[in-house]
Amino acid sequence: SGQETSQNLYISNSGPGGLNYSLNVLQLLGRGTVFDALYQAGLVEPARRVYTENFYDFVDVKGVENPNIGYQVLRNAGGPDLFGYYWVDSDEPGGPSFAWQDISATGTDIVGDLGDDTFTGPIDLGFSFPYYENVYDQIYISSNGMVGFTSTDLNSRWKTTIPTAATPNNMICWLWDDLNPNDINNTDDHVYVEASGGSFIVQFTDYPEYGGQAGDVITSQVILYPDGTIKLQYLSIAAGFDTESGTIGIENGDGTDGLEIAFATSYLHDSLAVVIAKPTQWLALDKLLGELAPGAADTILCQITAAELDSGSYSATITVTSNDPDPEDNPFVITVDLSVGAGGPPYICGDIDGDGDGPNIGDLVYMVDFMFNEGPPPPVPEAADVDGSGGEIDIADLVYLVDFMFNDGPDLICGH
Repeated sequence: SGQETSQNLYISNSGPGGLNYSLNVLQLLGRGTVFDALYQAGLVEPARRVYTENFYDFVDVKGVENPNIGYQVLRNAGGPDLFGYYWVDSDEPGGPSFAWQDISATGTDIVGDLGDDTFTGPIDLGFSFPYYENVYDQIYISSNGMVGFTSTDLNSRWKTTIPTAATPNNMICWLWDDLNPNDINNTDDHVYVEASGGSFIVQFTDYPEYGGQAGDVITSQVILYPDGTIKLQYLSIAAGFDTESGTIGIENGDGTDGLEIAFATSYLHDSLAVVIAKPTQWLALDKLLGELAPGAADTILCQITAAELDSGSYSATITVTSNDPDPEDNPFVITVDLSVGAGGPPYICGDIDGDGDGPNIGDLVYMVDFMFNEGPPPPVPEAADVDGSGGEIDIADLVYLVDFMFNDGPDLICGH
């Protein structure tokens, strides 16, 4: 727990032509969680869906509803997207609980800053919020069912599927649609915000849609937490409020990745909570693209850290996509398994080569190769600190290991 290590991934080109490759890392939850159990059983919705080419062949006229119908939502969880985000709702046994946090008496009402097809902001969150590859401390609020981290086209009423490269991007859609806080038939709507330090809440109370009848309103919340978790809550939805034409989900900064929960379909109901979880990024590669001439090879450094992980088992996949014409090798998937202990060193002192069987002559050869022949570093550097000095691996460690193995020298004392 709290430690880090690295491993090398080798990609070589044994063919007669040039090799172009790209790498994608997907980090799943720790085994035993609700989402992971559903994912392993195939009981989750995909992060994105495939629509026909003519799906968007519709002229945008305000007040005229797009006739397209999206996919049914048949599961209570979905994802992960390319980054690893996933969602689980309160209809799933063991999923998140619906727990309304009313801020109408304590929050700031900003509904006066919004009009039809507008946005307001930036508004301080009160903490740094990690979202995809970036971190933000401010947010924008759209009148059309979105909160976003950039303002470009955040006033758009033209909801789309997720992900889509067209703007707006970099947003959280609690119900992206043509909504209207200035609806003349529903004038008692409010938009409250509150930053408590432990979370940031945006609450839409009695919020109307464009052209709705009196009483056709929704009351919902978007809650952001400092660890990157997003919670959407839907307290009440009037029978006449149309929830079956909007978009629910998240999208990254350039529209290349996202998590579509629902699009133009029946999904929402009263007292529903949806948690969108940000995975802990415990596996990082120092290179994601490469070109190799025949006979050439690349070494990819895989950095693994347990700094933010609880005890348990974690899994990730590295997918190698290339121009290899062999379908069995393209794409090629590599599984990475990580076991995090509650404490104590997760290695054998003197197991220099990391094979779990040491110390032995193989470990001694590995250390000599590293020190004098530019060989690969020990997978767990602490295991090579056999004299317990806490410093870099040096000749003192080598002498100490030889003395232990061949001269009945003192015990190895890694970590002391």
